[in-house]
Amino acid sequence: MTSEWLYWSGAFISAAISACLLGLALFADRSRGRMRCRKCWFSMKNASSFRCPECGHTAKHIRQFHKTRRHWGWALASFLPLLLGAFLAVQPKVHADGWMSIVPTTVVIIMLRIDDREQVIDEIKIRITGVVEHQYGSFSYPTEDRLWRWQWRMLGRSVLKRLQDQHDPSTRRRFHFWLAFCSDYGESQRLRSDITEKLSLEFAHENKDIRTSATIYWIDYDDLDASIARAAELLDHETAHVRIAAIQSLAMMASDSEQVVAPLVELLTHKDPKTRFRALEAIAIAARFHQHMPDAYDAIMNLEYDEHDDVRHLRVEALARLRSGDTLWEGIESALHSPDPVIRAAGLRSAIVRSVRPPEINFLMIEALDDEDDSVRLTASQAIRQVGGNILIDHIEVLRSYRDHPDENVRDAVRFILGRLILDE
Repeated sequence: MTSEWLYWSGAFISAAISACLLGLALFADRSRGRMRCRKCWFSMKNASSFRCPECGHTAKHIRQFHKTRRHWGWALASFLPLLLGAFLAVQPKVHADGWMSIVPTTVVIIMLRIDDREQVIDEIKIRITGVVEHQYGSFSYPTEDRLWRWQWRMLGRSVLKRLQDQHDPSTRRRFHFWLAFCSDYGESQRLRSDITEKLSLEFAHENKDIRTSATIYWIDYDDLDASIARAAELLDHETAHVRIAAIQSLAMMASDSEQVVAPLVELLTHKDPKTRFRALEAIAIAARFHQHMPDAYDAIMNLEYDEHDDVRHLRVEALARLRSGDTLWEGIESALHSPDPVIRAAGLRSAIVRSVRPPEINFLMIEALDDEDDSVRLTASQAIRQVGGNILIDHIEVLRSYRDHPDENVRDAVRFILGRLILDE
């Protein structure tokens, strides 16, 4: 507090000195009845005409002999203590928040165009971030009232300019985040289009985190139909990164619109197995929100003999989300009896995520501990640990028979369950 008063006192004294110098320079040398040449300030007291005998300047009216003399050099000099006062006045804030805190927001935004150092970026974050009240608490978030609309547009243009030259992944993702808000708050259709186009180019970036970030922030939730259409256009792109990023974008919109499913279904026959897997994964996400999808169901059923293990595995889980009641458990039981170990493991995973299972499914899960395939036994061991002890108590004798199983994972899982039931001998 003491240092702040010293700064403010020094600023006040400097400002007072500046005001005194300016007043003296502009008003101290008044005519006070004296007649002087306005050109050279020679005394015209005894002059017989309006012509100055010293410099030859001719006045047009007698009032011009009574002008106040302005000392412009001293007037300019008066700004020096004023600048000193301004310097002293901002020192408390500079000491608390740094020099960037006293730079006008518009200037900081312009600085970003030529300098994207961390100091500038952090200062912009401070300028645009406000506190958003939510039912779960308060969050720091860019808020519309932190900038004028034209400043949001200026910030968007500045970020677009710097994005192509920014190689740090974390900063690049932060730029994506800002662009989403500039697009909303700037209220410029042209800027929105430029941002969407720029973020779509990020889909091909070599860094996975950057691609994922772009798929999140290019979505316009005020016009989902347009966003879905843009993503669908990229599903035929020759680059796998771009196709998968577009699929991820559709998956993120799945909770809000069932229209994302149709373009994804078409990809289930794509020649690239990774593309098929990602499309199926997105459809499985959509199934959480839209259970009745007959076209998707039929297309997923056709993947039973897909050459890619991950596709066949995910197919079982996706179908489980699309089914309900007896149909659900019939499908899982069929998977557990499949000759394909990948499908059997998928059936186990689909069963264990349900809190209530028919007794026969629990028994099949226990039987899977003795499966001929290592991966199925491992999955069964992991699954059996998650089953409640009271559910397995009817199968205690079967469990005991596996205590000395040659597979260590099976032995550990069974002994864990028996120990929890306090039934181990």
